[in-house]
Amino acid sequence: MKRILLILAVLSSLSATAQIRVDPNAPRRCPTVIVYEGGIADNFLLPADPTHRSLALDAFLTATALPSLPPVGYDENGECDHHFGDSFRLDSCNFCCGICSATLEITMRGCGGSIECNDSITVGVAPFNTAGGVVLWNGYVNGTGCPNDPGPVPVTPGRPDVATNAAKRPNTTPASPTIVKKIELDPRKLEELVCDRKVRYLDVYIQDDQVIDSMRLVITKP
Repeated sequence: MKRILLILAVLSSLSATAQIRVDPNAPRRCPTVIVYEGGIADNFLLPADPTHRSLALDAFLTATALPSLPPVGYDENGECDHHFGDSFRLDSCNFCCGICSATLEITMRGCGGSIECNDSITVGVAPFNTAGGVVLWNGYVNGTGCPNDPGPVPVTPGRPDVATNAAKRPNTTPASPTIVKKIELDPRKLEELVCDRKVRYLDVYIQDDQVIDSMRLVITKP
């Protein structure tokens, strides 16, 4: 059995810590596991953990946020209607020899608002489906949306997917249960972004009645 090798690499200006190890229990074809981490997995413990957004994501969030409701960091669980975003800075050395899988894991819970069921997650390159952006994955947090919902609103600055009236969390409404949302990204498309198009940041955007504890991007490779 191979000895587990754990290398902790702290890369400057990264929003994530990259951990590289050989997993003896992984399939033989893809034994290397690389983990990028955003935030600290501390069960929503305050003070808030900072985000490290790409310039493109920062500009997108500024354009998308409702007036007087700025984007939040990890663990911030005050009022609803605050968008969240963070970026993983990706090292081409970890991708351009080929990867087997890419899984995004988000530990999160709803803020307790009445319409958090319509919140969605978008993963790719900001500004996503507008000029210059890329969408690798987009879908509802809960997988289905709200009853009778016609579908996610396109990710476009100026049209955030929120109700006209802000869904403030009532004092009597408890926060929703904590979940770990797992999103399988297409490894070939992610390779193309990093290796062919020289993209350095993977952006994650989450609407807007959710509290985010932490995120992990788990890569397996030969």
